[in-house]
Amino acid sequence: MVSEKTRKKISDANTGQKRTEETRKKMSEAQKKRYEDPEERRKISAGHKGKTISEEQRRKISEAMKGKSRPQTEETRRKISEAHLHKPLSKEHRKSMSEAAKKRHGTDPEAPTGRERVCDIIKNHHETLVKDPEHLTTQFLQNIIGIGCKKDKRFLR
Repeated sequence: MVSEKTRKKISDANTGQKRTEETRKKMSEAQKKRYEDPEERRKISAGHKGKTISEEQRRKISEAMKGKSRPQTEETRRKISEAHLHKPLSKEHRKSMSEAAKKRHGTDPEAPTGRERVCDIIKNHHETLVKDPEHLTTQFLQNIIGIGCKKDKRFLR
């Protein structure tokens, strides 16, 4: 273990240093190898657990990420699209896509119907609704169902 004093000296000595492209590549490879080890990944993950990010940090991250979620030019988007065309998908991938589509479109025989979901919700929250009928609001129902409605006059009380 290196002492804090020694670490500070090393940090100060390296501050402002320009690294060659070769050195930067070596450092990059070393970091990539580090993440290959499952134990190392577990340690890194554990180190991040329970940390909170301040509102200012969130704002800075948001600003830094603006415009990065999608390619900038139409040409770039076209190239990415062409790269994905005719890409073979594994059987597992195709199966998972099929199952997701069935759930999304309500054709999955295993998925509960809307009526079954409502009945389950009413059974689970029957006591609350009987004791306090005022709970029967749009917001309460959205919370227990797990969905959100758009601000539409038909859904608001």
